[in-house]
Amino acid sequence: MQLSNSLTPRSIASSNYLLRKYGGAAAAYSLQRLDTSVDNVVRVRRSTDDTEADFTAQEVSGGSLREFALNNDADLIRFADQASATDKRMYFDGVNDFVQTTYQADPTSDFSVSATIVLGAGYAPNDTIFSDVGTSERLVQLFVNATGQLQANVDSSTGVQTVATGSTALNVGQAYDVEFVYTSATSTIAIYLDGALEASGTHTGTFTPANYGNIAIGAWPNNTQHFLGLIYDVNFNDESSYQGYGNTDADWEDQVGSNDGTVSGTPALFSGQGFDAYVTTLYDQSGNGRNATQATAASQPQIVASGVVVTDADGIPAMSFDGVNDKLGVSGEAIITGDSTGEWSGFSVQEITTADIGFVYGNTAGGGVGTSLRTVTSPTAYTVSDSTTTSDYIARGLTKDLASTCYNNGDAKLKLNGGGTPVSGSYSYAAATLDFTIGDWPNSSVANSAVLGKISEIVIYPTDKSANRAAIEANIASRYGIVI
Repeated sequence: MQLSNSLTPRSIASSNYLLRKYGGAAAAYSLQRLDTSVDNVVRVRRSTDDTEADFTAQEVSGGSLREFALNNDADLIRFADQASATDKRMYFDGVNDFVQTTYQADPTSDFSVSATIVLGAGYAPNDTIFSDVGTSERLVQLFVNATGQLQANVDSSTGVQTVATGSTALNVGQAYDVEFVYTSATSTIAIYLDGALEASGTHTGTFTPANYGNIAIGAWPNNTQHFLGLIYDVNFNDESSYQGYGNTDADWEDQVGSNDGTVSGTPALFSGQGFDAYVTTLYDQSGNGRNATQATAASQPQIVASGVVVTDADGIPAMSFDGVNDKLGVSGEAIITGDSTGEWSGFSVQEITTADIGFVYGNTAGGGVGTSLRTVTSPTAYTVSDSTTTSDYIARGLTKDLASTCYNNGDAKLKLNGGGTPVSGSYSYAAATLDFTIGDWPNSSVANSAVLGKISEIVIYPTDKSANRAAIEANIASRYGIVI
């Protein structure tokens, strides 16, 4: 796999590990390495089939997470990154994209058509890979049927016939080699999947050449039932000639002869369309085992969108929270307590909402305690918020700057982007002994409390860090490109 320099993980290239320099965290969550450990930092669910896998920080930034979201096909990553001109592959949109070729199958001789395909998310039943585009007959139609299997149909003098239907359900996002093979002596059609015979059968009736036309790639006759996904490395083969239509550029040039395909519609170069992944577990890097999890798919923050890892404004991997119900939680853990001295430090977030309060994290019990990016009706009851945030305000890479006595029902301070005078407030609450949550208020007692934005990192210290708070803030600022 070929990676560009821009994909080099910043945390791997740097030795600026926060926890190695400033240990003692109660919990630490990040998509980057916070110390020299190479353990997993996140567990991710792939949207296409709900498969889950663990990833280290280097794998998140280095391409492996993206490969996983695309069903682990390294070639698709290289094509998407367009490492060279010959690596480009075209994506059919399922609406009006197809390629008309000059190849016409001859029912009096043996022939085959083959390609590599990748189904796009949201494909429609009967999406066609190959077909004649003629008037009233078709000798070739290879498509994905309503239940996801390969199927071959013909339309001869005796009408439409299903000749062969496979038994393997194809997965969205996975690359398959497919082939349609015609044997004229026996009127047999065989379907091959990844080189193995998938199904075969015979048809009845005869074909009139005037009634069927040249083979089209990606559409059924008369420009309908368009394919959604990738079709590439196409080859047509018969007894007298060999013609290949491998789409190595936007013109589908024939790599064997001069029989170039004509592109219809606007098929785009593949860039990972349709593949997403979501966070199921954010591993605690502090060594305390307080992993934050989310089992409900609809509430999992997104980490890969359309085949691309989610990043913040500086290109650093991040988790995107939807502002509705996305959250990660640690059940029954009093990570932030209401009756001890400590501080909350080191989270990076992009807040892009105009209405939500946006609790980045918090514990609850009684009044509870948390961190909000917006004003709330009664901030003294449960939080300290920035009262200066306005529409489309963006807060990134900030630290919760707390006084050493803050947890004894005292004063607390919140500093956005490390700049200016911290926003201060005082509050009173009971000891926090219940769930700890990232991305929302733990017990959902506050309206519009979910964060709409991106979170990259949260580190919580259980003791006062006033002696090295400035150094910790500088470490975080350096990592996330923040001006203090």
